[in-house]
Amino acid sequence: MSLTQTHRASDEELLACIDRGLGKVGPNVKHLVFWHLQKISHIRREEIPENPEKFLEGLRSMYRESAPAVER
Repeated sequence: MSLTQTHRASDEELLACIDRGLGKVGPNVKHLVFWHLQKISHIRREEIPENPEKFLEGLRSMYRESAPAVER
């Protein structure tokens, strides 16, 4: 497997973990989080592996004081 393929597989694995984590709170919440990230925080789901800090900032802006619980 090439380095590019490994990187792409790691990205997909990370996104699958995020999907599972957000799915625990329900599919509607998961869709709302991704909508918020794209429309308000200007980061698409596919960009999360390349820019995890922007992803965390988006979650923090959405969840405010509850963000630490969501980050876990």
